[in-house]
Amino acid sequence: MGGVVGAAISKASFGIMGLLAYVFPVLIFVGAAFLVSNSKNPLAYKKALAALVFFVFLCGLVQLLTEGYMSSTTMSEYYSTCSTYRTGGGVLGGAICISTTSAFGVAGGYVIIILVLLISLILITQKSFFGFVFRIWDAVCALARDGRDMYMEGQPERDLRKELRVQERRQRREERQAQRVRELEEALVQENNDGEEAAAKEKKSTGFLEGTLLVPPEAKKKKNRKTVLRDHKKTAEGIKNDTATDTDSVAVVSDMTSDFAGNAEHGETVRQDQKDEMSENMPVENTMAMASSQTPMFEIHRAEPEEFYQEPSDSYVQPTAEQDVPELSECYSEPEPVETYAEVQQVQEPVSENVPESVPQPETRPASQSVKNPKSSKQEIESGIQNIQKEITQQNEVVKREYHYPPLKLLKRGDGKSQGDSDEHLRKTAKKLQDTLHNFGVNVTVTNVSCGPTVTRYELQPEMGVKVSKIVNLADDIKLNLATPDIRIEAPIPGKAAVGIEVPNKENHAVMLREILQSQEFQSAKSRLSFAVGKDIAGKPVVTDIAKMPHLLIAGATGSGKSVCINTLIVSILYKASPEDVKLIMIDPKVVELSVYNGIPHLFIPVVTDPKKAAGALNWAVTEMMNRYNTFAEYSVRNLQEYNRKVEGMRIPEGEERPEKMPQIVIIVDELADLMMVAPGEVEDAICRLAQLARAAGIHLIIAT
Repeated sequence: MGGVVGAAISKASFGIMGLLAYVFPVLIFVGAAFLVSNSKNPLAYKKALAALVFFVFLCGLVQLLTEGYMSSTTMSEYYSTCSTYRTGGGVLGGAICISTTSAFGVAGGYVIIILVLLISLILITQKSFFGFVFRIWDAVCALARDGRDMYMEGQPERDLRKELRVQERRQRREERQAQRVRELEEALVQENNDGEEAAAKEKKSTGFLEGTLLVPPEAKKKKNRKTVLRDHKKTAEGIKNDTATDTDSVAVVSDMTSDFAGNAEHGETVRQDQKDEMSENMPVENTMAMASSQTPMFEIHRAEPEEFYQEPSDSYVQPTAEQDVPELSECYSEPEPVETYAEVQQVQEPVSENVPESVPQPETRPASQSVKNPKSSKQEIESGIQNIQKEITQQNEVVKREYHYPPLKLLKRGDGKSQGDSDEHLRKTAKKLQDTLHNFGVNVTVTNVSCGPTVTRYELQPEMGVKVSKIVNLADDIKLNLATPDIRIEAPIPGKAAVGIEVPNKENHAVMLREILQSQEFQSAKSRLSFAVGKDIAGKPVVTDIAKMPHLLIAGATGSGKSVCINTLIVSILYKASPEDVKLIMIDPKVVELSVYNGIPHLFIPVVTDPKKAAGALNWAVTEMMNRYNTFAEYSVRNLQEYNRKVEGMRIPEGEERPEKMPQIVIIVDELADLMMVAPGEVEDAICRLAQLARAAGIHLIIAT
């Protein structure tokens, strides 16, 4: 922007003071204004001189922090390096580094420079540095004292709140205990009423023969019930001691317990003193368990209606006291028939609903037989094609909306760090590379360095009379001297009179998709099937066209990035093409990779995960390809682009509809190997035909395996 004069001034400024050339114009303006406004004050000149010293030593500090100190570097090299790369502290910083670090070392140089900067600040501000530190310490101590005082003032209030919370918890605990006592009283009253009614019925039915009857099961149940009630009585007395409730309710419980026990003594065969001794010696839990275990099995279902009761079989296991009683329908449910593999496949993919009555149903085969005889019949292929065609028709019947391209802010932005290695590291490596070749008698000059995301290429121009093979034969020696795991020599670089040596970077730089989609290369690409590949060795974005490939095979081991490449390709199409221009068919045998794209308007059909349906989709693509070629022959065109241009420019008579433009179709298969394992016969022929003929019809295959 400044022309030749501005460039010369800028270069001189960076050569003299390095990075501080950015702030030097502002500083010189502020300093001049300060001296003009205080021209009669001698203190102003002292402060200006201190500021100048501060600026010079700050250049030395910047030089140490960015480029470091090298003993062999001269003042002219400091000037040329800082003016060319706009870094470091320039000649001023180099002079400070040479004068301090050569005598006291790097650590001593840092200490001396920082001390001079502090002294200059004290002279500029006329304030004591230690006084400033002491003021900060006093402020911190005062803040700590204020916090302690506030804590001590709030201590009584916290104690009061704590006491209130304790009282509230105690009150809630007492209410819960009182609630348990009331529930126990209600249960005892209910049991007492049931016992009296049963005794009255028994007495009425037996009459004068009551002394000669045997003990019925109901009497045994009453005996067990008496033991349980005695345990309830002990529990009620324990609750009485814990909660200190009124004694009247507990007395009522005791009276009801004794009355009910007296009514239940009819027909007992065990002495009362033995039972009392057993219930006193055994804990409450054991008594309850014994009572429940003595209950007859049919009494468990006593509350059920008689029509639901069935005699238990031998395999029926009596539930314990802790287990829930299962429903009879669950205990005696009949076993379900086991479905075959073919029936499960029919449930998952109902073919019969979509096939007309005239088409015969394909016969179902087990999985083992389908592997041995992978070829499908002609009827199966036709039914699969018809199913896919019906799904596409239903998808097209959905109300079409205007497609809005997704915003780039949805994609993750890069971290903003400089890519690859630092400039200092690149210069050191180039110098070491040049010296290594010179030691072996090969004189070269490093003319350019291209730093990419993962690899840096050094361009070497050999002198006259140096053979290229001589450089290639020194590959192992170059690896040894550069201490790199591997290098690649490109001799010569195509289109250049130089030899390229590619060295891996110490720090790799991640290539973000957003950077490539924002680049001019992607924005200006004319093809609707352009997608972002990455960055080349020089760090420039690489954008390519699928239609020029015209098919793509992505091969690699597990975890090498095949699915990442496919996701990049799909997202590039979403940012570049509308649903009217490009349609997608996605086949995902792994189920989880491409299912996130269900619902995008570019899909012909939802993502296919079933192998049989995948074979139908590929066969439909073959049929669509042949139909397109027949249409091209009818309109006397060769490919899809010519057809769309002719349809768009042709004149249509009134009353007739213009033929629809054909979209480009991209068929994506995420894992071909698994698809070939399950249905090789249906898939292989379709893929071969598409790979040979589908380019001109605008159908392209992208296969990962």
